[in-house]
Amino acid sequence: MDRRHRAALAALTALCIGCLPTFVSGGPHGLRSATSRSLRSGAARRAGSEEAGRIVILGAGLQGAALAYFLTRRGVKPVVVERDKVAAAASGKGGGFLARDWGDSITRKLHTVSFKLHEELAETLGIESYRKLPVLSAAPGPRSDRTSDMCPWLDGEVADARVMDPNGAQASGIGEFDEV
Repeated sequence: MDRRHRAALAALTALCIGCLPTFVSGGPHGLRSATSRSLRSGAARRAGSEEAGRIVILGAGLQGAALAYFLTRRGVKPVVVERDKVAAAASGKGGGFLARDWGDSITRKLHTVSFKLHEELAETLGIESYRKLPVLSAAPGPRSDRTSDMCPWLDGEVADARVMDPNGAQASGIGEFDEV
């Protein structure tokens, strides 16, 4: 993914989670000028008004659902179009854990803000399965003298185990929200 695509993805994600002003002030890789112009435009100021028309969100994955949720909280009534079901593709196949410390310098601030937002959303929405925990990595294979006993609950042999992120979190999968 090149720098322009990363900047565009960061802007979209920032908009979805309501933290665009944070990124506008920081301005990684030309993001500042593009988003500043967009925020000053008349269409952006009228986003929720009748004269601006309806906002249509294509896809009910993580990004689409987050964008719809936060637009709704701001009084906008978006229309979400999904050809299958909520989180039917990649968004519904995640491991269920969140890592605050992952990402490179371009997305580090986004990861930190997103991690805090997940905790706030869990509290706001009453998601009882959310909990903080370290994220571990375990590699299958024959044990050696250096093999850690960090994952004694795993079946089979573990060649290596290590803490990937001591500041992780976990929440249950999409099944918890099937009635939404």
